[in-house]
Amino acid sequence: MAQTTVQDTYALDLYAAWQMAFTYDANYKAAISRFGASQAQKNISRAGLMPNIRGAYSDRSVKGWRERPGFFGVTQRSDLRYDSTNLNVQLRQPLLNYPKWAEYKRGVAVAEQGYAQLAIDQQRNSLQVVQNYFNVILAYIDHQEQQQRAQFLEQRVTAFERLQLKNDATEVDLAETRARWAMAQAESLRALDQLRTATRQLQAQIGVTPESIKSLQSDIEALPLVVSLTELQTQARQQNRELQAAKQQVNIAQARLENARSQYFPSVDLVATAGKGDSEDLTTLSQRTNTFTVGVQVQVPLFAGGYTTAISSQARHQLQQAEHLYQQALGRVDTEVAKFYQQYQSGIEQVAAQKQLLQSSQLSLDSAEKSFSVGAASNLDVLDAKDQLSEARYEYYKARLSVLQHRLELSALVGESLHQPVQQISERFFSETSPVIFLAAQ
Repeated sequence: MAQTTVQDTYALDLYAAWQMAFTYDANYKAAISRFGASQAQKNISRAGLMPNIRGAYSDRSVKGWRERPGFFGVTQRSDLRYDSTNLNVQLRQPLLNYPKWAEYKRGVAVAEQGYAQLAIDQQRNSLQVVQNYFNVILAYIDHQEQQQRAQFLEQRVTAFERLQLKNDATEVDLAETRARWAMAQAESLRALDQLRTATRQLQAQIGVTPESIKSLQSDIEALPLVVSLTELQTQARQQNRELQAAKQQVNIAQARLENARSQYFPSVDLVATAGKGDSEDLTTLSQRTNTFTVGVQVQVPLFAGGYTTAISSQARHQLQQAEHLYQQALGRVDTEVAKFYQQYQSGIEQVAAQKQLLQSSQLSLDSAEKSFSVGAASNLDVLDAKDQLSEARYEYYKARLSVLQHRLELSALVGESLHQPVQQISERFFSETSPVIFLAAQ
């Protein structure tokens, strides 16, 4: 085995790592903030349809003089010193305003797109933490294989050196084994660096340095899907989050076009104003006034320098672009569903084939060692058989992890929340009886 079977109750399993990523990961926190901003857009757009109340108050101290003609052409001048106050409150309620209604529809579409985008970000975060978790397992297995290979070759070099003293080993066999040993040591260092890098990537997403994690159960394999490809593609067309986001982008562009076109239309507002003034000007000096007006204000656009025509043309092209991108997304989702469906189904067969290859490689190594001991095989045959065994074991685990990754990719494509699939995979393949990988000592 490439990993120890000692159990550690505190070992991190896949589901625990997934939960930690949703608590710590900065990208997901940014997605939550982006979702909040998208939801606020609905209220921002709706505000244009609600009553608008404004108040103004002024308090001025006026100092000056006033001149007026008197008798016999003599100008009379008098000083002016008084306080002027004015309080004004206005209520404006849109009654007929197509641009603001179109803007409200755009805000609703932006909010709906926010839900779809948040689901996309959740799926990406889930797939990324699973991929990082699997990368640690693969890197550990690679490192263990290279270490075992180096130890095997070291023992063989020692044995040849002893035999050479008795003239029972050739210089060629010793040189071949030493060369492979040097290569195995170099590969072991490379694999260790890869393991440390994979561990850091997982740490960056979950916020803690994992000391140990659960590895794959050795006796449990993935099962073929019982649902057909056509059913999955139909489900994806209805529930795929990227398709939903692309559809809302079409609605946003449609609302933007309606907004642009409605600039040609008149708008009608109900306006009510209440005012209270004291010595507002010279004509009302030392007079207090209270006013209240209610009326309907109609605004008719006449000419805006070609702005409305240009912005309508721009919005129309943006709508066409959004519609084309939506159709492109439909085709891409169909293709992706078919790809991951086939990869998952064929991946199960590849796992079975890799398992047989692993067993055959072990038999080949045993056979080559026995044949070499009786002179029926060369030392190079034994070294090649050992390399093949190490590669077969690594490819076997890689195939098993790829199948699980493809299953989650497929679940994401058909619009499923990955919470339950990740939990099910963790409980089935990374349970309490799973081997534990100790990373603290690496």
